[in-house]
Amino acid sequence: MLLGPIEYLRLPAPEMDQRIRRRHHAEIAELGDLGFEYLCSEGQRFPLTRFLRVFPALVAIGVWLQRTPIWIKGGSILFGYPILVCRLNPTFVELDASHAKFITSFQDGMLLVSGNYDDPMPRPGVLRQFKTGTLIETWDKHKARLKALESVGKQVDPRSDYETYLQASARGRAAW
Repeated sequence: MLLGPIEYLRLPAPEMDQRIRRRHHAEIAELGDLGFEYLCSEGQRFPLTRFLRVFPALVAIGVWLQRTPIWIKGGSILFGYPILVCRLNPTFVELDASHAKFITSFQDGMLLVSGNYDDPMPRPGVLRQFKTGTLIETWDKHKARLKALESVGKQVDPRSDYETYLQASARGRAAW
């Protein structure tokens, strides 16, 4: 991975959570209308020493320009993002600047991942559909593919907690 290892953690601090919610207020409201609820705020943390390399420093500047909440604590930099969940058909959504990624995990370990941006990177065990579009267009396409998979016997993992999200998200990133 070009950035090196990144630690993913749930952010328990109310001030961090509120700042993330304010940054993504419009997207959270739109997803709420689609049946999603706020699960938690997630942090992506890595050591400040990584800024000695050019690429991680450029990525951090780009993230900052997109108004992503950032904190510097204890020799690390932390980027904050909201995680939402639709409990009806357990699907998680990650919001990252102007991008959204929908993740549904199946009981056999397969993932269905859809995003409203172009991302051509294939990953083993992951059915991916990425195309520039609105949140509602992307969610509708994700739901349609989900229904098609269920119609041929695939069973969605019914869990919808943060640990389940972390496992699914890590599998989706595994080939990076």
